[in-house]
Amino acid sequence: RGVAVSPERIIIGSGAEYLYSLIAQLLGGERGFALEKPCYEVIRRVYEANGVECTELAMGEDGIISSELSGCAAGVLHVTPFNSYPSHVTAPASKRHEYARWARAHGAYIVEDDYDSEFSSVTRQIDTIYSLAPERVIYVNTFSKTLAPAMRTAYMVLPEELMAEYTRRLGFYSCTVSGFEQYTLARFLSRGQFEKHINRMRKIYRLRRNRVVDALQSCPFADRLTIREEDAGLHFLLKVDTALSDEALTARCAEAGIRVRTLGSYYRGQVPEGDRSCLVINYSGLREEELERAITRLRDGI
Repeated sequence: RGVAVSPERIIIGSGAEYLYSLIAQLLGGERGFALEKPCYEVIRRVYEANGVECTELAMGEDGIISSELSGCAAGVLHVTPFNSYPSHVTAPASKRHEYARWARAHGAYIVEDDYDSEFSSVTRQIDTIYSLAPERVIYVNTFSKTLAPAMRTAYMVLPEELMAEYTRRLGFYSCTVSGFEQYTLARFLSRGQFEKHINRMRKIYRLRRNRVVDALQSCPFADRLTIREEDAGLHFLLKVDTALSDEALTARCAEAGIRVRTLGSYYRGQVPEGDRSCLVINYSGLREEELERAITRLRDGI
């Protein structure tokens, strides 16, 4: 990802949620945190469990709406610039520069949550926000999606100016990932096997996504479906033409044997009209032999 950093500034922990907790302890207190709206709800819950007050900033087609960001008084901004979950928005270079300018102008920090970025289909990677403002950005990523959730290995890169404060206040914590797992992963990385694995999985997921999209576009009820898909990450959005409420739609799908969430379920409060009746489709674990049966069950659910 083009992040050049000394090893001392890389903090390893058992999953991104654990690192969110450390960030809350390091930057919390009087600083408020701003999150994307909608956002992955675990992020908000971890911060709030650590006593952090969170606000949410509405998302547009390229990231957080500029007017929302400019009026934000929070001291920390948590963003997922690549394929934000669940909104499926990827921030272009111009929006990432806007985030960096905002942080510098307000003396704020950005938590750049870069999960899923390895599965970008774009041949030229967009610069990380960290590379644009390394003194204002905490870079976070995890191996849960790229290797296996059971590994529970994630890492964050801290700005140089936060290292002394981190060591003073949180340096007493023992690392929550065993040395054995770290050495095994380090060898996997140093031998080039991780990069080969990512390239192989990127091809597999691209084929799987294409088959799911093709099956939906050619199914008998395709006229009731609109796919909001950016050819990135491991999920996409499926807008359903239905009179059912989000709650009723989810319940009907569950009765038909489809376990799925709506985009609206990730909002607190009012759901925008355009985001209602919209299903979040995670296809990474869907086997091809299950696809036809899943489509049939989806038909019964909507």
